Amino acid sequence: MKTEESFLTNLTKLYVLVALHKSPKHGYELMSDFLKITGKNLSAGQVYPLLNSMRKKGLVDASSAYEGQRERKAYRLTDEGVKFRETVLGQLRDLLAYGGVCLK
Repeated sequence: MKTEESFLTNLTKLYVLVALHKSPKHGYELMSDFLKITGKNLSAGQVYPLLNSMRKKGLVDASSAYEGQRERKAYRLTDEGVKFRETVLGQLRDLLAYGGVCLK
C-alpha cells in the first residue's frame, strides 16, 4: 500500500532520530530494533541512504570499528542532530496536543 510505505518512510526518519539519541547504533541494529518495535522490516536500501543523507546534513556522525574482519559503522547524533530531534519531537507534541492526544 503506497500510503503505508510513505508513512513508514517518515516513521523511519523519526525512529532513527529517537534511536540514535539513546546510543550509537549500527545500521543492522536499527533495522532489528525497528522490526521488534513495529513488526515491520526496514531494508538496507531504506536505512543506509537515510543515514548518509543525515550525515551530509551534519545530523549524524559515524565511527568505524572492526568486528573480526568486518568493518562496522556506528552512527550517533551530532549536537546539531540532537537539536533537530528536539525540534521535531516538539512539533510532534504540539500536533498531537492539537488533536487531543497526550504523550508521556
